[in-house]
Amino acid sequence: MKLFRVTEPIRCAPAVYEPSIVAIVSGAKEAILDGKQHVYDSSQYMCCAISMPVEAGSPAASLDNPLLGVYIALDTRVMTELVIEIESSGLDIRKPKGGRIPQGVTLADWDAPFNEALLRLIQISNSPSE
Repeated sequence: MKLFRVTEPIRCAPAVYEPSIVAIVSGAKEAILDGKQHVYDSSQYMCCAISMPVEAGSPAASLDNPLLGVYIALDTRVMTELVIEIESSGLDIRKPKGGRIPQGVTLADWDAPFNEALLRLIQISNSPSE
């Protein structure tokens, strides 16, 4: 997990998103994938399940309105093991509605459970005893 702060505008430029979750606490970030613009801020977080080429930036960042966020790297090996374990336990994994193929990058609404989990992760990352 890494905390980040951007105080200058960054125009969208080619980048590679690695498997991760990015939660923006203040400001907004944007990513363009296959011509579709994804803007995420403190109301939505970004989840990238696989390495994806994108164009990314934070064009509105400034000293007065910095971009503040949390980057959480995802371990694809652990994710695969979890899916196998869940499927073998008989639990139902939510499938995409209407037979849609999932995208590599998606946005999800922040909700209370996500907020609590993110806060706890930040707290334990600062505590050497946990």
